[in-house]
Amino acid sequence: MAALALLVVAIALVGCGNTKVDGSASRSTARSSITRAEFIRRVDAICEQIGRRFHAPPMRPEVVRDLRTRQVKPRDFADVARYTGALIRAAAPEESRVESLDRPPADALLRRWSIAEMRSSATAKNVHSTALSRDLAAFTRALEMNARAAEAYMRLSARAGFRACGRATGN
Repeated sequence: MAALALLVVAIALVGCGNTKVDGSASRSTARSSITRAEFIRRVDAICEQIGRRFHAPPMRPEVVRDLRTRQVKPRDFADVARYTGALIRAAAPEESRVESLDRPPADALLRRWSIAEMRSSATAKNVHSTALSRDLAAFTRALEMNARAAEAYMRLSARAGFRACGRATGN
């Protein structure tokens, strides 16, 4: 899959889940009776809202080509920083909504999905910060880490049954 699609998905996920590093939900599920299907329906609705709110200037065609061919150049930093920053800002208001949702108790697949989402989001934010720093070596490493994390997130999203979250979007 193209690095750009993975980058965009990972950053768009900033508001689509919030889990602690150990994989436990950020909100107690001891009293929760929510089903996996209901949790997925609610989170997908939030992801759809993020998609509708996201409006960023498209990246120039040469930047998209550089990302897809993994031939990143210093000229790409400004476009990537602007684009990823817009994605992060679009997702930020929804983070608390997802965090406040009850989660199905003892659902190992959703626990793994939440961890994958968290990693994907963190690596996407790293792409943004390295683009701002204009450090080509760090930026290239961040893109690679983001691609791996987003791929895992997308795979688990599909396996769990998400429709809006984990979908590739692109420029």
